[in-house]
Amino acid sequence: MKEEGSIAGSKGTWKMDGDICTLTSKGKTLYLLKLNDNIFQILSSDKKILKGGEGYANTLNRTSPVADKTIDFTLPKQDMVTKEMILSGRTPLIPFDKLLDIRDKEDHDKLKWLIEFHVDGTLDVRKILEHPYDYKGTWTVSNNIYKLDFDNHTLYLLKASDDVYYFMTKEDGLLVGGKDFGMTLIRRPPSGR
Repeated sequence: MKEEGSIAGSKGTWKMDGDICTLTSKGKTLYLLKLNDNIFQILSSDKKILKGGEGYANTLNRTSPVADKTIDFTLPKQDMVTKEMILSGRTPLIPFDKLLDIRDKEDHDKLKWLIEFHVDGTLDVRKILEHPYDYKGTWTVSNNIYKLDFDNHTLYLLKASDDVYYFMTKEDGLLVGGKDFGMTLIRRPPSGR
C-alpha cells in the first residue's frame, strides 16, 4: 500500500498515519481505523470509533480477504463488566453456519444477534435466522477478548471500544464480513433498569 494515493472512482487523496487512514475529497475528510489488512472501521472527526447501528457496522471489509491474524490498532484499556451489557447486530451467516452447526434450508444470508452478558459470568444468546434460538452459557474476558461458551460451542469477541465488538477466532483472528454485513456487534444503551 502506498503512503499516499488517489481514491478509486473519485478525485481525492488518501494517506496512512500509523493505523489511521485519512481520505480527502472535495474539502471533505473521512477517517478510517485500520484493524488489519482486511477491515477498516469508520471513525468520527475526533478519530473515535463510530459504532454504527444494529443493521450496519460502519466497517469496510476487503472483498477478497487475505490471511491476516494481526490486529493493527491499539486496544482500549480493559474494563470489567460491572452491570448487564447487551450486544446486538447482524452478521453474514457464513462462517457461523459451520461454527454453530446451523442448517439453513432457505438460503438466508445473515444472522441477527442479541447477546446479554450478566455480571455473574452467565450469558443469554439469541440468534435469529428464520426462527429464534435461545441459549444459555457463560463468558470470561482476558486482554479484551471475550470467550462465550454455550450449547457446546465457543465464540470469541474482541472489544475495540466500550460500544464496538468484533467476532474473531483463535485460528483466523478477526473475522471478515461481506459487502452487506460486517462481523461487528454494538453495545445497546442501558434500558434504564
